[in-house]
Amino acid sequence: QVMPFILRRQKDKVGADLPPKVEMDLVCPITELQRQTYERLLEQGRNELGSDLQSAMQSQSMHFFSLLTRLRQACCDPGLVPDVQADILQSGKIQTLLTRLEEALGGEGARKVVIFSQFVSLLKRLKPALKKNFPKVALLELSGSTRDRAKPVDTFQKTKGPAVILVSLRAGGTGITLHAADYVFLLDPWWNPAVENQAVDRVHRIGQDRRVFVYRMITEGTIEARIQQLKKEKRALFENTLGHLGSARDLSEHFADLEDLAKLLPGD
Repeated sequence: QVMPFILRRQKDKVGADLPPKVEMDLVCPITELQRQTYERLLEQGRNELGSDLQSAMQSQSMHFFSLLTRLRQACCDPGLVPDVQADILQSGKIQTLLTRLEEALGGEGARKVVIFSQFVSLLKRLKPALKKNFPKVALLELSGSTRDRAKPVDTFQKTKGPAVILVSLRAGGTGITLHAADYVFLLDPWWNPAVENQAVDRVHRIGQDRRVFVYRMITEGTIEARIQQLKKEKRALFENTLGHLGSARDLSEHFADLEDLAKLLPGD
């Protein structure tokens, strides 16, 4: 019904010569501090909002979405949650990231890596750990506070050796080219697949001549895993309608209550 009104350039049509893009979910373990923080947040949410998703989203929407943000921060790094004192390495996700970066940056060739996150505070906490573990790797960053967006991008593109660039969603979702990279890590996968694809396409776009590996980092047994599964189930619908995921209706249609959406499940 909408096709007569849409002019859409699909990348597989205009960029047929692009090398393959390998996408995979990277399931990360949850540390004990993460588990404690996550369960405490969820218990507070149950006490304040009750279990009825529909009611919570209608009458206390700000509190509800604030809870979701806090849960997702706990999945990434418990130190992002107010009143929680934690070293960045107390995150299972960051431990997994550093291990994967050792593999990516330790091989032959000038490997380049893009690390995306919605949370600028997470990128700021990650930066010293990267400097310590990879002192010889060029480290750049691009966030909303970056005055000259072109400078770090240009440096990353032209650096001869290995390099890592930390990019916030707001600053790097559109308008830049990072096709010198061959690895992409999404620290906190986004609920809107269109926004996520836009970020990945900063790397996998015309001009790219290497295979691109995209890792979506998911903390096991958490709300991240449930939302990732929902995104996969809705991907066909999204592609057909140009819609988006992330509305209250999506959540209430697929999850019976707050416990069903966010409860912490045991690992395999």
